[in-house]
Amino acid sequence: MLLTSLGPVRRYLEKDVNLLNTVTVTNNQSIKEQYAETFNKANAVLLKPGRGLLFYPSAYFSREGKQARRFKRMLKQDVKENQIDKRFNLKTVTALLPLKQPELDAFLVMYRPTLKFVQKASADDFKFYLIDAYDKFKLLPAEKKILPRLKAEENN
Repeated sequence: MLLTSLGPVRRYLEKDVNLLNTVTVTNNQSIKEQYAETFNKANAVLLKPGRGLLFYPSAYFSREGKQARRFKRMLKQDVKENQIDKRFNLKTVTALLPLKQPELDAFLVMYRPTLKFVQKASADDFKFYLIDAYDKFKLLPAEKKILPRLKAEENN
């Protein structure tokens, strides 16, 4: 190794931005079939005919069991969110309302309907909901029509 200078060395990295296309994944399996092992680990209490109620303390109190139950809750929430997304998405909102980015993102976040409403509402009810929500959105001040930027955490 040859030492040529005792001064500080500065190296600058170039910023490289990779924009990726949207990927749509389709799967014919249900979530219960796809994650059958996780669903089995999440069940610490089983009811079997002829054997009664079975409780497995190791499955209930173990880290793996707790993580499986948390993952199961997350999957159920994801299924609900996907049901909402089928009716309340960019395509349906832009077809009815004259919104452009970034107001469109703010509208989608601020006026996201509940799962009960999405399941029970007819097509006309859903249109009326969007129009009513848009009327409320127009009345907001300009600074509330844009989502706040996410702040990166600084680790010291």
